[in-house]
Amino acid sequence: VAINQMIQLEKYDIATNIYLEGYNYYDYDKEDIGFVSLRRMTQSATIGYTSFPQYELYSRYFSEKGIENKPDPGAFAHQIFMDATSPEGRFATATTEQRRSVVEITLGSFVSYFSALEALYYASNQCPSDKDVATAAYDGGVAFLIGSVEGTERGGNSEQEGRFFYNVAKMACVYFDTCVEGGDAEINKMMLDTLIVGQNALKSSNCDGVSAAVDTFATLTVVPLMQSLLSFADDSDNEPDGYVTSMAIAPVVWDFDDALADKIVSEMAYESNSPDKKSEVYSAINTLLADDGFKGIACDVISSLCDGGVDILPEEPIPIKPEEPTPISDGLYVATSYIGDKSAIALDVKEIEDRLQVKDVARATFIYEEGMNSKIYDENGMPTSEERSIQDFSLNSGRVMLRDPTYNLFITGLADEYKEFLGKPVEDYADSYVSTLLYSASPIAGDAMVAINIWMEVTHSLHSAYEACKSSILSADRSVDGRQL
Repeated sequence: VAINQMIQLEKYDIATNIYLEGYNYYDYDKEDIGFVSLRRMTQSATIGYTSFPQYELYSRYFSEKGIENKPDPGAFAHQIFMDATSPEGRFATATTEQRRSVVEITLGSFVSYFSALEALYYASNQCPSDKDVATAAYDGGVAFLIGSVEGTERGGNSEQEGRFFYNVAKMACVYFDTCVEGGDAEINKMMLDTLIVGQNALKSSNCDGVSAAVDTFATLTVVPLMQSLLSFADDSDNEPDGYVTSMAIAPVVWDFDDALADKIVSEMAYESNSPDKKSEVYSAINTLLADDGFKGIACDVISSLCDGGVDILPEEPIPIKPEEPTPISDGLYVATSYIGDKSAIALDVKEIEDRLQVKDVARATFIYEEGMNSKIYDENGMPTSEERSIQDFSLNSGRVMLRDPTYNLFITGLADEYKEFLGKPVEDYADSYVSTLLYSASPIAGDAMVAINIWMEVTHSLHSAYEACKSSILSADRSVDGRQL
């Protein structure tokens, strides 16, 4: 959490120091270690046990592909972190938010993941000879999996997201419709149930049962890694965090098919901007799931998009008819053209309000910033890969609304002497206010979005329609001033 906060503040030197030296985790059992840092965890320096299948597989993959000087998952994670907090390196052009996100994904998908597996497999290894050591290692493995931010309740903390592997599935479960009550992921419940079985086996000195539980848990962990990759593949931009999700699953795919692994990594590479990214990545994973070796992972756990047991390829896009009249509110008003895509923004507001009711601020903020239900269509009525977001209504306003009298009235009245509002450019006043409400999980955030962001967008559309009518020029591509309506 401290690293996340420091990166948001662009205090990269402090974030790096916490990563290298540690801050909260003190190993009382090993006085020569003292504070345990995330850097030490990437080097397997806490336990020093690397004789488990996943570590060996990933090391072979990194060695075969010539990735990093020291070919192992810890070295890769370390270099990603250093690049994300450095002005140079592979992410030199990345924004602050992109740097923060790639660090979060790396810590969850690599550092937490391998530290948890290391401890759990070590516990299994020590079970026949030293039950006390095995028990401490097993509990430590679960701690590395979940972390402390999730709290003590089953399903984790609903008020904020954790930073370890447990949160990887929570971040993707809404996309795949696999969330259970409280915002937790179904696969997390399956993993924890498996770990409890192993814990009970350890208590009764059933070492074969411990080994079986750890192996089952390790198999289930592939699901969040796949979910994470597929959710990022649906992002129109290729960002650093998406690249890391591809590297987190690539060794598993490589063990099955080298070409498929290369395809996934290539499509997800930072700034590659592949136009076929989503279909190519989904196709690769679909091929993987069709293999008999992966039948143990039920496809309906990985994605509700499955069809016939293994097919997760996205459906063919359904076009709209831009000139088709659209009835609203059961015929209360009938629009002369298709507006179902735009009116769907109301579903975003509802989803955000639902998320805030359970204190899932992170998911509510994501929907506000990225959009979820209001798809954008091109001039031919074909869906693009983008969605409208409520935040964009505000952030784009300074570019597209400057000629609107209503908008100018607001920014003139709200601006301080520095032409700012709440410490940010006054043109972004709506986003500044709503973001503050979201940060505090305010129950009125949804109302504010309707009354400020969406209302001004409606006002802008009316002004644009009036101007177009005066000029007798109706946009042929469903846009005004270069902006999709």
